[in-house]
Amino acid sequence: TIVTSVSYTRNGETVKILTDSSAYGSYGLDGDSEFPLDKTKAIAMTQAVASIKCTRFVEDSRERFADYGLDEPEYVISATYDTNTAITINVGSYNSFTKTNYMNVDGTNKVYMIPPAILDYFDYSKLELVSHDTKPAIGSDEITRIELSQNDGAQLVYTKTDDEWFVGNSGQPADETQIE
Repeated sequence: TIVTSVSYTRNGETVKILTDSSAYGSYGLDGDSEFPLDKTKAIAMTQAVASIKCTRFVEDSRERFADYGLDEPEYVISATYDTNTAITINVGSYNSFTKTNYMNVDGTNKVYMIPPAILDYFDYSKLELVSHDTKPAIGSDEITRIELSQNDGAQLVYTKTDDEWFVGNSGQPADETQIE
C-alpha cells in the first residue's frame, strides 16, 4: 500500500501533506499548492509513518490514558493509503525508564510503546517545511566584470581579459589588490 497523505498535529498546529498515487510521486501541502514544500522531509514522513513499529504492548484499557499522556497527546499523526484506509496514532508521554513514548491507535483502547526517534520526522512547523532555494556558487574565475556605483552617480568598472583586470575599457591595468 502507498501513503497518499500524512497529517500531524504538533504544538496545536496541524500540517497535512498530500502525495499523488504513485510510489515516488509529487508532494504538496493540503490547501496550498504554491507552498515550496521540502520534498525530502515529506518523503521521510511518508516512509516513517508506513514503518512505525511498537516495541511493547502496555495494556488494553482507556482508564489510565491520562497517565500515559494520551488524553492530550503530544502528537497526533494520521496516514491515508491508496486502499482508502486510514490510521491515526496518538503519541503521549515519554517514559524515561524505557526511553520510549506511549502510543495509541485512535479508536482502540490499546496502549503501546514506540521509539521516540519516529517523532523526529514530524517535529516541524509548517514554516520549517519550506524548501529553501540553493544559490549557485560563483567562483572568482567566472567573474569577468565588476561595476561599482556611488550615490552621486560616479561609476568604476573593472573588466577581466585573459586573467588580467583592467579599468573599464581603457586598457589600463587595474590594481588587483583592490579587486580581490
